[in-house]
Order: sequence, then structure tokens, then C-alpha cells
Amino acid sequence: MDASPRKTFETMNGLRGLAALLVVVWHGGPEWFGKFIPPASYLAVDLFFVLSGFVIAYSYEKRLDSGMTTKLFFIIRLVRLYPLYLLGTLISCAVALTWSLIHQEIGSNLAIVIRSFPFAIAMLPTPTWISGQSYGDLYPLNVPAWSLFCEIIVNLTYGFSYKYWSTRNIIAAMIISAALMLSIHWFDVRQGWGAGGFNWLSMPFGLFRVFYSFPAGVLIYRLVYQRQSKIPPIGSLTIFVIFPFLFVWHSEVACKMVMLFGFPLLVTFSVLSEPTGYMRLLCAKLGTASYAIYATHFPLIGLVALAQTRFGYDPTLRYVGLLFVSGIFLSSLIIDSWFDDPVRRFLTSRFVIPFASQRGDHLPASIRS
Repeated sequence: MDASPRKTFETMNGLRGLAALLVVVWHGGPEWFGKFIPPASYLAVDLFFVLSGFVIAYSYEKRLDSGMTTKLFFIIRLVRLYPLYLLGTLISCAVALTWSLIHQEIGSNLAIVIRSFPFAIAMLPTPTWISGQSYGDLYPLNVPAWSLFCEIIVNLTYGFSYKYWSTRNIIAAMIISAALMLSIHWFDVRQGWGAGGFNWLSMPFGLFRVFYSFPAGVLIYRLVYQRQSKIPPIGSLTIFVIFPFLFVWHSEVACKMVMLFGFPLLVTFSVLSEPTGYMRLLCAKLGTASYAIYATHFPLIGLVALAQTRFGYDPTLRYVGLLFVSGIFLSSLIIDSWFDDPVRRFLTSRFVIPFASQRGDHLPASIRS
């Protein structure tokens, strides 16, 4: 295994964790958070894609150049993404079936679980002819998993074609994706501009989003990090002060500017700024918890709703949302330590290392890549 020292980008880790919590607030809704929901919170997914593009290029580009096969790259990515995705899906199934038993609606929920589960277990979207809904969610058992589907598609594309990811081709791909996002209006997403991707009707728009933002992250790695750009750092504190303002304006123009320019600029400055002291520790913890937050928050929101119907507490009490946000942050740290990390280590020892040893491939220094 490649044991070369690996830099951590704690400002980006902090952004990743805050973006995950922002998605939690968005899905928690007005009942939990009232007017304190930034109206463009759903755009946090695009920030994830930019961050992912940078991290993947940093972690794998040199290894792919040195002979790592596309198959090994994809196996490593599945080991990273699948365990928590599966956990979230299983929690969602359990919540749906428990809800059915409590409310004596076993037929409808059981049908959704039975129809969707074979596809969900394979990390595939549920076809419309199976769900019976022409505008149905790609992943009805864990709706936010649509972005993981987009992540896998762009990862596969990068792994198979990274040799052609020249700066010129990356910029061309971004221009084409941006043009498609800005010009196509045949999908209808009520949340606002840029919210498409989670259902079959708007699924192409989700692919446009990832094929703009992920290459932007790769480009930042190439032009800013690799070339040691002389862009003056603005400091981590400034970045975190700017962060919430990118989500408060909900006009179409503002959303477009944030997605196309705001997030790439934020990540660019994040590359050049590292926190210190307690802020560095907090950023590291936010980064560690971020994926578990994202993968499990939707079914856990369903679990809280189930508890509300069972025990009759008022869901509009603000402390419920605050408790959920703090609770999912702490529980995600536990899930990462007790479930995700050991499961990925097992899968790495069982599948990744033997395959790499046979082929003489280079492995990343950390399974968290």
C-alpha cells in the first residue's frame, strides 16, 4: 500500500460537514426550523460535487497515471460509498415497515419497499415502470441518494477517461454542462432553479450539475493546488463567514451565480486556507461526520416523524430540529467510528488489497479518500 504522507484539507472538510448539515435543515423543513432555512440550501449538493472533484483528483490522479487500473479505482470508490448508503437504505426500509404496522397501512409501504429494494441494494435507481410513478424519485427508499448515483456516474467517467481530462477538455465539458443547465427548461422543480436531479423527470439536470461541478473541482486541483497558485489566502474564518450567504438569495440569477461561480471560488480559497487550533479540530470532525450525516439523515428524519405519531409530541417545537441536528452530528461520528470505518477496512482487506496485489496497482494511503 502507498504509505506516502497525505495532506488533509480541513477547511474543505469543514465546508463538507456544514453543507451536509444544511441539507439536513432543508429536509427538516419549516416545522423544525421555521424561517431559519436558507432558501437555496439544496445547492449544497453542488458544493459537494466541487469538493469531490478536487479530492478525487488529489487522491487518484497521480496513481492513475502510475498504473492504477480503472477497475481498482472504481472498487475503492464503491467501498467508500456503499456501506453508509446501505445503512441509510436499511434504516429507511425499517422505518417504512414500522410506520405501516403502526398505522395499519401495510399494503402501500410494503409494496414500495418490495419494488424498490432489489434496485436499491444494487445502488441503482428504481425504474418508473417498477415504482408506478412516471415522475417518481430515483431512490424512493432514501431520496438524497440520487446525488450518489450522479457521483458514481462521474467517477466512472473520470476513471475511464482521465487521460483525456486536459485543462482544455475540462473547460469544454464545464461550458457544455453550464449551457445545458441554463438553456433547458423542460423539467419542473418547484423548489427553485438548480434543484433538479432527484426524480426521473429532472434526472438529466442532475447529471448536468455533476458534470459541471466535479470537473470544476478537478480544474481547481490542477490550476490552484498543483501549480501552487499565488492567489492570496483569505483565511478559514472568512470562508466560513461567507459560506451561509451563498444560500440566502433564492432568485434564479443568484442561484445560477452561486452554482457556476460561487462554489468554485469558495473551494479555490479553501485550498489555500487552513484553520488552526480548535477550529481545525472542529473542521476535522465535521468532515469525518459529513458522509454519515448525508447518507442517514433522510431515513432518520422519517424515524423522528414515526416517533411523533407514536408518542404525540408537537413536531413544530423548535427544539426538535436543534436536537436532531446536534444528535445526527454526534451519532454520525459514532457511526463512522463503529460501523463505516471498520466495514470499509474489512472490504478493503477482502477485495481491494488482493485485487491490487495481483495487478501490482497503487493503493491510496487512506481508505477515506
